[in-house]
Amino acid sequence: LTMLSWLFLAIRQTLLADDALETDFPVLMLRFLLQPCRMLSTASALRRIHHMQQENVDVEFQSFEHSLDRTPATPESRILTPEIKMALLSRLPSWCRFKEWHLAYAPHVHGTSLQTFYRVQLGGVGTHFLLLKSAAGHILGCFCTEPWRHNTRGLRASRECFLFASCELAKAAAEAGGLVFYESRPGQELVLWCDETTIAFAEALVIMKDFGFCESYHCPALGSPSLDEQGDGLHIVGFECWKLCDGVDEYS
Repeated sequence: LTMLSWLFLAIRQTLLADDALETDFPVLMLRFLLQPCRMLSTASALRRIHHMQQENVDVEFQSFEHSLDRTPATPESRILTPEIKMALLSRLPSWCRFKEWHLAYAPHVHGTSLQTFYRVQLGGVGTHFLLLKSAAGHILGCFCTEPWRHNTRGLRASRECFLFASCELAKAAAEAGGLVFYESRPGQELVLWCDETTIAFAEALVIMKDFGFCESYHCPALGSPSLDEQGDGLHIVGFECWKLCDGVDEYS
């Protein structure tokens, strides 16, 4: 810039008038006076950058795991633990992995009634988990993208639905959180059955007697075995429906 200023002034002196240099001389002197300030400012910025590069910043990466936990602080759950939730989160489709979890229905909170469960489903439940706990302490359940509705002809479920169970029930090696997962198989149709006494996640989970009893059979659509090895059913001591939604739950 200084060289250009000198060139500009020389041209003006030659082409315009002899007094042009005298007119712009104060401006040129001001530029030279400010030049040291610019150099000092640049040196100061470089010095700060050098100090920043020398400093060590400790980042707590473990805190990022808690950013996935969007379950409201509540003592209402008797089944869902942080370990189980992290295992379920790892299996969710990406479009619903970061939604908030809200307890939509549990008999110990809302009363034991299948009709109440259906009314809650109509009240805004979409994507959700059903969690069950057997009398032996085993966990099982399913992930659904559709609400449960009374329909004796069956409701076709999406391929994103899946079944999970404790490794002790499935008689298989645990994959995450002590659970084993079974996903929809290609070419197979997964159907949900609902009536006034029973809700069924295909043949894999047949829940009845006001959520107090569950039968399980081999399910070709999921490739899952019977979770009831004895064949006399599972006595259920805990049942919860957790829905995944955006923001504040207006129905809870």
